[in-house]
Amino acid sequence: MGDVGSVLLGFVFAGLVVTLARNYLEMVCFAAMLFPFYADELTTMVVRLRSGEKLTRSHRRHLYQLLVNEFGIVHWKISLTYAVAQLAIGAGVLIVYPYGVRAVLMFLAMCFIGFTLLTIPVRRIAGKQDTSVLHNRQSGT
Repeated sequence: MGDVGSVLLGFVFAGLVVTLARNYLEMVCFAAMLFPFYADELTTMVVRLRSGEKLTRSHRRHLYQLLVNEFGIVHWKISLTYAVAQLAIGAGVLIVYPYGVRAVLMFLAMCFIGFTLLTIPVRRIAGKQDTSVLHNRQSGT
């Protein structure tokens, strides 16, 4: 879809969230429906900032890109995993919704911590593969 299509869909989704939400809690819950994508973007941005990359430059550092490009997992499996994670988080948000904003935010914070902890080893392995590929290209092997 590319960046342009992603930005367009992001704005459409944000517009729907703002338009359909009747209060702050509903806005948070609607926005949480795309949690894996937000978590992936935020963790990727932190990784890129820490490594000194310019955020305006194109890259292939998102978790789903690493899983496909560096680990060779087929696209449909990654998409299915993201869909299952999204359904689980969406169901979790609906379960904690009656308990209020604090419960929803705590649930999402726990999900974010879990997502981050799961991505750390993937990013480490992918980083090692990146450096070994770069070393092989530089040495001609």
